[in-house]
Amino acid sequence: IFASAECTFVTADQGRTYGCGLNGDGQVGLGFLSMAVKTLRTLPDVKDASWLGGGQHSTCALVHGKVFSWGKADECGHGLGAASAPILKPRALE
Repeated sequence: IFASAECTFVTADQGRTYGCGLNGDGQVGLGFLSMAVKTLRTLPDVKDASWLGGGQHSTCALVHGKVFSWGKADECGHGLGAASAPILKPRALE
């Protein structure tokens, strides 16, 4: 279980990962469904995730040796520029 300031994530025994919480900038990792995802929803792109950290702007997960990031990206979140658009679904960092 990983709880950030805005979202909560759970990786179950079968490796399925679920998330819920505020989602105005894609923080849950499911695209923009609504401003808030009120019940746990499956995140298919991050199966077998182990959580590394996160906060109000981003969340990262280690999945089979790769780091994925998504969510609010302004203020240089995700290592991008200061005015970058949100990353709405998990993407592998290079």
